[in-house]
Amino acid sequence: MGLPSDTAASVPTGDDLLGRTVTTLEGCRWITAEINYQVDLFGRQLSGKGDYREERSGPIPKVRMDLKIPLGGDRMGTMVQVCDGRYLWTYRRLFDEKLTRVDMRRLAQALDSGSDRTVVSPLTCTIGMGGVAGLLRELRNHFAFEVVGQADLRGQRVWVLHGRWLPERLAAVMPDRKDAILRGDKVELGKLPGHLPERVLLFLGVEHLFPYRIEYRRPAAGRDEDSFQPLNTSDRPGVTMEFLWVSMNVPIRESDFEYRPGDIEVSDATESFLKRIEAETKRGAERVGP
Repeated sequence: MGLPSDTAASVPTGDDLLGRTVTTLEGCRWITAEINYQVDLFGRQLSGKGDYREERSGPIPKVRMDLKIPLGGDRMGTMVQVCDGRYLWTYRRLFDEKLTRVDMRRLAQALDSGSDRTVVSPLTCTIGMGGVAGLLRELRNHFAFEVVGQADLRGQRVWVLHGRWLPERLAAVMPDRKDAILRGDKVELGKLPGHLPERVLLFLGVEHLFPYRIEYRRPAAGRDEDSFQPLNTSDRPGVTMEFLWVSMNVPIRESDFEYRPGDIEVSDATESFLKRIEAETKRGAERVGP
């Protein structure tokens, strides 16, 4: 993926591009795509492929993502995430089997009744909690994006955006370094909690402004943070989502967003999720004061 030179006058800002992308996606009723998903889980790379569907017809977007994940040998894992407009269901069959649900109405009420400082970290907010637009909105709330340039991704032209933590958001997740961060001092991002990215890369279609690829990045061991190059392949993404064969505003069957749990025990994760948001918001309030 090569980056051509662009004149400053012809390059929009990262915030402008991302804002236009979110607006475009929020105005799209249906989205379908194939999805490739890769995650570094405890040092082990797991890659899944499947289908993604989204419908925006009510206050809570309906979402369905079905992934098949090879586990080695003949073993095949499964991950299904469905938001039916009321509950977010997450089913995983990897090394064990688990089904959880989150009451999205309660979550929405908690967020609506919170202050302007109520926050959801970029990895707490999954794609099932607001669809692609919701995920991008949370990334925009946590990272400042700059345009690196344009590139070719699977035969189509894309804008490459590089996201760095906003100081106030970074201070919330690294409270022991908040004074240094808010002063503008350099801090070692390698000490971030392992589940959080140091940087984010977005690949937005030039023609349709769709996020065809999203990467959460951490730098290669031993490399100076200042030498970071957005397209350096030695930096292994912690999480990668890539969308292929994207179709927009083609109707989807309502039944695709129904989820029937069957006989498996359901664990309600609503309270734990609300407590996580409350803790994140409290840390955010402490970092900036009244």
